[in-house]
Amino acid sequence: MASKSKSRPAARRSTPFQPQDLILAGIGAVSLGRKKARTLYAKAGPAARLAVAYAKDAQDQGRLVADEAKSKVISFAAKAQADAQKKLAPVLAKLGIQAPKAAKPRARKKAPARRRKAA
Repeated sequence: MASKSKSRPAARRSTPFQPQDLILAGIGAVSLGRKKARTLYAKAGPAARLAVAYAKDAQDQGRLVADEAKSKVISFAAKAQADAQKKLAPVLAKLGIQAPKAAKPRARKKAPARRRKAA
């Protein structure tokens, strides 16, 4: 019987890289990178404007809610203070302490008259 020889794959010849191949690959990579950056920038612009609009809207809503809560707290505090003064007035009178009088609103000073230039 004859012995079979194992077939060997043909040796591949490696092609040496030329400097121009490297330059062309670099140019292609830069071109693809610029194209990708341009598309991402085109998508990012409207998204950023939309995010700013959402942030402004949320800020306005937050201010409205805060103002509402502030007015409720101030009115509640004023009512609580008035109730406390009414309830403590008899006790303070027995102790000889006068309840503080409500502050009078201050009158505004009139602005001085403006001088007119002589013609």
